[in-house]
Amino acid sequence: MAARSEIAITELVAYNAGLAVVADAVDLTNHHFLDVNSIPDGRVLITFHGSTASMTATFKAGDFSDASLGDLVVTVGATAIVSIVVESSRFKDTDGYILIDVAGATADGTIEAVKLP
Repeated sequence: MAARSEIAITELVAYNAGLAVVADAVDLTNHHFLDVNSIPDGRVLITFHGSTASMTATFKAGDFSDASLGDLVVTVGATAIVSIVVESSRFKDTDGYILIDVAGATADGTIEAVKLP
């Protein structure tokens, strides 16, 4: 994987209370990837915490059945919190990664990823 920054995936366990989620800093230069090889259905909840300026996140179309739907662009307003569930049939590539490109004026936002039960 070229210089992309990996997003840590926290596992949500059914019927357990409390969850400490790892927040990764937005990387406007190298962008991001999620390694979903160990997640059978590739379903992950992604949460973006906006920064002092708006940003866009582009989930790149993968290599499987729903890839024909294309990329998905999500806008995150300044100081906004935006969550989205992504899954492998649309976004996973043949290496088992989901690629996310981020663009914006500043890089002080964060990204969180949670594996759904």
